[in-house]
Formats: sequence, structure tokens, C-alpha cells
Amino acid sequence: MGSYWSLRLASYDHRIAAVASAVACFNPNNTIFTQSSPRFKQMFMYMAGYGDEDKFDVEVAKSMTVRGHLGKIECPTLLATGEFDPLCPLEDAIEAFGELTSPKEMWVFENQYHPQRSLSNLGGLDNHEYVLDWLHDVLMGKGLSKRHRRIAYVKETGDGPWGDCEWTPTVKPGQAYF
Repeated sequence: MGSYWSLRLASYDHRIAAVASAVACFNPNNTIFTQSSPRFKQMFMYMAGYGDEDKFDVEVAKSMTVRGHLGKIECPTLLATGEFDPLCPLEDAIEAFGELTSPKEMWVFENQYHPQRSLSNLGGLDNHEYVLDWLHDVLMGKGLSKRHRRIAYVKETGDGPWGDCEWTPTVKPGQAYF
């Protein structure tokens, strides 16, 4: 849930210079507890000290959303997601991207799901190497103006997120992508 926690942290701690949130858990509808393996929720409940699922849903899970927090992020932000991530549907990722007011970029990996390892879109590499390059460039003052708003559709046979892959989503927040 690092993608969730990194965005929430950046929404209130403005010392953060840049945030890269990949392997999407930044959707506003909190599907991690309803679509993921039930074991994930059980373990999370255990770590949070809850034995009653209904109580957990009301007291913890309901408020675990990035909705309403992303507009408070001031630093450059990268969101990276698989096109068909069941834990963060594309329309939810687009909604999250739209709420950001800081310089922002989103990478949508064609035909990918939640894990972002050994991606054909990146020549078989994980997204981590590319995310680190993005962070390096941003932290070294390269690339992002205050008005930066970019969505890249990274094709399986493309040339990565820095190629000619600018994309206007075919779906709006609230519309089902697939």
C-alpha cells in the first residue's frame, strides 16, 4: 500500500520534494479491501488490532482513501498504473490524476494489471528503474514546469514512458473503462 501511503503523506507533509506512486492503490473507492484476496484484509485487520470486520469497515477502511487529499499535494507527482489493474480501475486512476493540482504525470501501462514487474512495456524491466529515473530528473530540476500535466500510454511494444506516447484517456472519472 505504499502508493496509498506516499500520496497521503505528501498531502500533508510539504517537505516532500517529489512523490512517485506506482502499483496503484490510489483509487478513491478503496478496492484493496473488497477486490484483493480476503487474506490481505484479514492481515491488515490483524495488524490494525481489529477482529470485527464490520467495525473495521466503518472505523478504518471507509476513511482510507486518497479522495479529498490529492489536491493538497504541492510537489511533482507521478502515478503509474496498469491499464487493467483490478485494484485501481483506470477510471479511478484518472480521477485521482485529475484531483492533483501540482505538476503531475501518469503512466498507463498497456495490457498490464497490478504487479509492475518484468513489464514488456519496459523491455522486461520493472517500473522501479524508470520511476527512479523520473525522480532523479525531477529532483535535479529537469523536466517539470509548474503546469506540467502529462499522461503517457506506454505500449507493450513502445519505447517506454519518455517516447511518443502522449495520451488523452478515452474514459472520464466515473465511466467504466472496461
